[in-house]
Amino acid sequence: MITRYYKILGFICLFLFTGSSQLKSAICDLGVCLPCKTFRDGNAATKEITNVTNNSTTNNITNVTNTGGSTGGATGSTGLTKEITQADFTPCYEITSPGVYILASPINLQLATADTCTCGLTISSSDVILDLRGFTIYYGDEGTSSAKNGISGICISPGYSNVTIKNGAVRRFTDYGIKGHSSSSANIKQVLIDGVTVQNNNVGISLVGTSAYPVTLANITGSNVSCNSKTGLELTYVNTGKIRSVTSSENTNSGSDLYGTAFSGDNRIVHGVKVEDSNNLDLSSIDAERNTTSTASLNSYGIRIIDSNYISLTSSNSNYNTAGSGADSYGVSLETSNNSIVDSVVVEANTYGISTLSTDANKTDNATNLFIRNTAIKNSTNY
Repeated sequence: MITRYYKILGFICLFLFTGSSQLKSAICDLGVCLPCKTFRDGNAATKEITNVTNNSTTNNITNVTNTGGSTGGATGSTGLTKEITQADFTPCYEITSPGVYILASPINLQLATADTCTCGLTISSSDVILDLRGFTIYYGDEGTSSAKNGISGICISPGYSNVTIKNGAVRRFTDYGIKGHSSSSANIKQVLIDGVTVQNNNVGISLVGTSAYPVTLANITGSNVSCNSKTGLELTYVNTGKIRSVTSSENTNSGSDLYGTAFSGDNRIVHGVKVEDSNNLDLSSIDAERNTTSTASLNSYGIRIIDSNYISLTSSNSNYNTAGSGADSYGVSLETSNNSIVDSVVVEANTYGISTLSTDANKTDNATNLFIRNTAIKNSTNY
């Protein structure tokens, strides 16, 4: 009798995999096929795996299973290496071994005049995941009027690869929030910054290589680089990467940094997103609005692409950027750049909506750039 019951149950479950969705639901509602209930909403288990594959944590999943990945990302270690606490900062902290590192609490970096470190947390190893776990690394005390210049929040040292920084915030640093700069002899490869808020620094996120040692395979996803003093996101000599779902708005330069130190020269120009001397970058779902400089004769830019090639900018917004008196604001500025695409971008209420400029004799060749499905409205000059 028991054997017959399981045979019947097996036929019912097999039928549910292949039958109509209405009949599946009706029979399952009778409570007959509890073993099949997982598949009731159209193979829910498969849908869950599909969603994970398609979201911004793909690189983490790929690298945790040690299969590598061609677009940046995390680590070959699945175990927790260290829980970082405030006590580990003496006054700064450096990661020198591969592994998974998590914050145990918010970190308040305090530096005395005699302290020589220039970065709160430095990553000097390949194959590192730094999970901020929703906490903030910040510099100094709220409202302080004295702070050392040139202090960054999180730094990736040149010569290392496979680094992930995710899930938290970096605030109030007098140089860069997150910094990854190549040296004259070593570059940085495979970087993933995911779900990080980088605000109230001089520059939010800065990935900068050199012509000989570019930063390669850089991914930035689901992050907010707003309310910094100069530039939200800076990419210079970066080759190959994806920048997706990034907000870079209200970066504002009033002539000095957060702590009152005056800017000079081009440091006073504000950018939401600045791409320079870079190649093969995919920028999508970028929101760059209300980036402002109040200094006379200095421009501001929502999204600026300079001396770069094979840049794709799609499905983005760059609105309400403003400049000082006698200067201009740009929604999208494509300067001396070729073989690029600007597609489905909305630019509104800037001095120039979408502009193609040249900074030298090698002028932007609009015959090699593609502008399609864009919307430019309420700019002084739309195109």
